[in-house]
Order: sequence, then structure tokens, then C-alpha cells
Amino acid sequence: DLRSILFGNLGTLYDFLGAEMEIAPHISIFGIYYLFGIVGLSTFIAFFVYYTKMIIGNLKKYRNTHLEFLTIAIARLWFTLFAISFFGGVYYSALCLIITFIIASSILLKRRYLHEPVKD
Repeated sequence: DLRSILFGNLGTLYDFLGAEMEIAPHISIFGIYYLFGIVGLSTFIAFFVYYTKMIIGNLKKYRNTHLEFLTIAIARLWFTLFAISFFGGVYYSALCLIITFIIASSILLKRRYLHEPVKD
């Protein structure tokens, strides 16, 4: 129906011991569409593209500075989670806490050190 195409099938979810469990596809992109519809998927894609560009920009900006290791670690984790998303529902599971940490870290790098990156 149109409601599930636009807004998804997010309903009551229980853990594996509960009486009911909503099944979502194992590939995160399809799972996001299934659970949150086209509206949620388009929002997620915009979010993902924006922060991917920000992380790549931070990699270039903080090369050969004291923040280089942190930017590399954030980028590796970000792209590793993206690779894992093809084998599991990483973007709608408890691992979202890790993704939130990555985003907060990249925002911190962009806002705090935007104008004056410190060289070693």
C-alpha cells in the first residue's frame, strides 16, 4: 500500500525471545526502505552522502597534522560500517550508537578546527 511505500513498515518490534518480531532485510539499505519507506531512505541517503563528503574533506584537511590519526580512524570505521551494511542491518541496530559517535566526532573536527588546523 501507499503508506508502507512512503513511510515503511515500522511496527512493534520485540527481541528474539518476544512474541512478535518484524523481519527486515539483512542488507541495511533495503532494511531502511522496508522499515522507514522512501521518506526515510531518501533522508538516510542525504545524511550518508553529506557526512561521507565531510569525512573525506576532513581527511584532506588534516593530513600531516596532529588530527590525522583521528580522521583516519573515523573514516575507516565509517567505511567499514558501510561495507558491513551489505551483510547485516547495521544502520537500524544498536550499532547506530557507533555511527552517532563518528558523526559527532567529524562535526567536532569540522567546527572546532575549521579555520586554524594545528600542525605538528
